[in-house]
Amino acid sequence: MGFGEAAITDRNDAFVDGVTVWGSLESIVARVAEYHAAGADQVVLGLHLPAGAAPGREAAWQARLTQALLP
Repeated sequence: MGFGEAAITDRNDAFVDGVTVWGSLESIVARVAEYHAAGADQVVLGLHLPAGAAPGREAAWQARLTQALLP
C-alpha cells in the first residue's frame, strides 16, 4: 500500500485511514470494493461496535456485511 516504516510505526493519519474502514454499510462495502479494485485478493474485517452496544447488534452487523459482500 506504499506506507513507509515510519508511517506504520508512528501510526500516522494517512496510514490509519488507509487500513481502516468505518461508517455505514454502504461506505464499508464501497471501501472493500476499492481494496479489491487495487489488487487485494483478501480483505480482513474486524467488527468493533461502541461500548454498550445492544446485545445481538454485532451478529446483526455480521449478517448485513456478509449479505452485502458475498456474491
